[in-house]
Order: sequence, then C-alpha cells, then structure tokens
Amino acid sequence: MTRNTERAVRLIQIQHLVSRNPLGLTTKELARLCDVGIRTIQRDLLTLQSELYIPIVKKKYDRYGLPEGYFLPPVSLSLYEAVGLFLAARLVMRQTDERNTHIESALSRLCSILPLPVAEHLKHGIRYLGRKVPNPDYLRGCP
Repeated sequence: MTRNTERAVRLIQIQHLVSRNPLGLTTKELARLCDVGIRTIQRDLLTLQSELYIPIVKKKYDRYGLPEGYFLPPVSLSLYEAVGLFLAARLVMRQTDERNTHIESALSRLCSILPLPVAEHLKHGIRYLGRKVPNPDYLRGCP
C-alpha cells in the first residue's frame, strides 16, 4: 500500500474509532489502535478537522470524539455486505414482537442500496413491521 493510501485508510479508521467511543479516545489510545505514533495521530486529527471538516472535538481529560448528535456520512457497501445486512434485518424482523420506528427507518435506508429484487423482499418485511403494535419506550428521549 502506498503512503497516501495508508493515510487515507487511517483517517477513515480514526473517524470510525471516535464515533464508536462516545467518551472519546486519547491520542495515545488512537496511536496504539492505529499502530502509529502520537504525533502522526495529532496531524491526522488536524487533517480531519481542517481539511475534511469532520467535527472532532476535544473532550474531558484530553480525549477526542465527535459532538453529541453528529452522524457519520453514509457508507458504501459491497453486494455481499449488503446481503449480510439483509439477512440480519430478516432475523430482526422475525425476532421483534413490537413496532420500532428506528428499525423501520434503518431498514428503509438499507433498501435504497440493495438490488431491486432483494429490496422488494425487505420492503415487504418493513410493511409487516409497520402493522405491529408500537412500543413507546423505543421512542423515549428521541427527537
């Protein structure tokens, strides 16, 4: 892999690491997870903030993370990854006995990237979920 490619992969990795850790990560933790030096992480954080406009903020105790409520941009999936998500979605639809609008929304978004025949099966499942009795606890504290 070229140096530029390695850096691009690392920038994506840092973005995902900070998004999965709501309390944030220190530069030392990021360096260990990315297998690079602390100074490299500092430069990468600056690049993410100033050039790629990712709102990485400094939190308590010198930890870096994303602001509350920030969502990562959409991801690109291979056909195999999308089918894997489709199978997981089918499992969720069979196992849930109450309506959850968050699941419906996520599955609807998944439909937009699946091939049409597969998406039609998923849309049918979403309609089935929509007929279930909603559980207000799923929506508590959500906008």
